[in-house]
Amino acid sequence: MLSQPLIDDLPRRVEHRTMAADTARQAARTLLGCPAGPGGCRPMSSFWSDQLGLRIQAFDAPALADERWVAAGDLDGDLALACSLRGRLVGVVGIGQRRQVNRLLQELLAGASIGTAGIEASSVQSSSAL
Repeated sequence: MLSQPLIDDLPRRVEHRTMAADTARQAARTLLGCPAGPGGCRPMSSFWSDQLGLRIQAFDAPALADERWVAAGDLDGDLALACSLRGRLVGVVGIGQRRQVNRLLQELLAGASIGTAGIEASSVQSSSAL
């Protein structure tokens, strides 16, 4: 159990195949007195799947979002979806759009809000129903 301070302080279970290596790497840095690596130890769930020539990806906690923004593409094709909770980016979902998904992922890791993630509220489709 851990909390994700960039989202909220509620403890939740985060499982991912990289968690053991990420935790060990951070523990070794701490034991050796080294500074934390880039981004510290930021647990993040993710998945990807290649289906019918499309890459489907999701990162962090899109289910916790109260709004979802189409940051690139559209609902009828490839898209990059930015998921926010109270204005802060908490998840990224992509169908295709690898370059845009990677850009949003970097913003997510930096703790960006919708306004600072290069996503302008007036220029994208927004809906809590997406």
